[in-house]
Amino acid sequence: MDNRAVAIFVAVTASMASLLVFGMATRSKTADKNVEGGPAGKTASRKDKRLDALLEAVRDPSLDAATRAELLRALARDHQSLGSRLVQFVTNPTHWRMVWFGVGWLVMLMAGMPLALHAADAISLSHHALPSLATTAMAGFAMITLPMAWRELSRRERATQHR
Repeated sequence: MDNRAVAIFVAVTASMASLLVFGMATRSKTADKNVEGGPAGKTASRKDKRLDALLEAVRDPSLDAATRAELLRALARDHQSLGSRLVQFVTNPTHWRMVWFGVGWLVMLMAGMPLALHAADAISLSHHALPSLATTAMAGFAMITLPMAWRELSRRERATQHR
């Protein structure tokens, strides 16, 4: 194989490996939801226990009207509509962190692969494309690493404040 074929093979292999890792990570999270002992199973059983306790408390005849109304409001919050669950999903920062990381990874991969192929003389890029691809690849790398660096700095700041 010549250099061009090797570079293309490495680029395709790296792309497939990243898709495989992403697929495995997604699969393990989905599998956890279906296992009773997994995190989602524990959450579901906790919700069921809470619901049973609230229903039992509402049925208690010695309960005053204000407390009964508050318990019913709590029950209503547990059975939210699809719209409110969607709002809760969108406002959860964890989902946005995953999207941010995924976009950063794709940007770095899509801009870095042509640069790597150009460096291996597998493809030729114009001199106008190189700076923009390099900047885009660096932006993708920054999107991946900056949130982790910010969390580490905030941890260190909290640790120094507690001393």
